[in-house]
Amino acid sequence: MRICLMPIALAGVFVASGYAVVHQNLRGLFESEGKWQMFATEIADGYDTVEWIARPDHQQQ
Repeated sequence: MRICLMPIALAGVFVASGYAVVHQNLRGLFESEGKWQMFATEIADGYDTVEWIARPDHQQQ
């Protein structure tokens, strides 16, 4: 089962308007690697995701 708070069709609307869409699975859940531990890794993983998104090689002109 795959749970997504933003339907794929809605993500397409944002992409068509020039936005980038990022979907992050919690560690150890769905298609993500690692072991899931409730409330143990979300903050650090979220921080790492934001850092990854902010890298210059992910920004398009």
